[in-house]
Amino acid sequence: KGLETGGVFAVYSAELFLHSCAGQSLYSPKGGVIFSENSLITMKLTELRAVSSSNGGALYLTSCEVFLLSCKFLQSVASSSGGSLYLKKGKARIQSCVFIESISVFQGAAIYADSLQELYMIKITLSKNEVTEGGIYISGKANTIYFLSEVICEKNKGKGKGTCLMTKDVFMKIYNAIFQYNDNVQNVITLSSSIK
Repeated sequence: KGLETGGVFAVYSAELFLHSCAGQSLYSPKGGVIFSENSLITMKLTELRAVSSSNGGALYLTSCEVFLLSCKFLQSVASSSGGSLYLKKGKARIQSCVFIESISVFQGAAIYADSLQELYMIKITLSKNEVTEGGIYISGKANTIYFLSEVICEKNKGKGKGTCLMTKDVFMKIYNAIFQYNDNVQNVITLSSSIK
């Protein structure tokens, strides 16, 4: 699986801890740097630049517990979804991270999150990202609350809905957010739900 998944790391039912690392100009079909299933992934003070993938330009994580602290994702590209991060199921806490000049053809220029049990995003900066839908794209799971606090979303470009944030079927709590100088201003945030 390593040749098709994870440009550097393919992690299955294990733990991975990265501290003060850097990666540049990497590619893999799933997760330009890391592909993981059923694992604990912790990254601190890590910078990933010009990494790419079909999904998850930098990270493709499914059923994982993820903790990202003070990380930089710069110029990440996904030819499908999740310019920097592609998260499916599991739990994620993303704190004091920046996502700059990430590109996703479809959903989630910076972050694509689907059916997570928990999602906390605190002190996040999204700048100069390009996407069709959702700088941060979150598709939800009933009875789950997603938390977004102290976010700066500026100078992003979007062709469709949710240049900064697009949610589908989630309960979202947003605190202290700044949305400024974004393209497609009538669609900076798009919240939709079929939850009854």
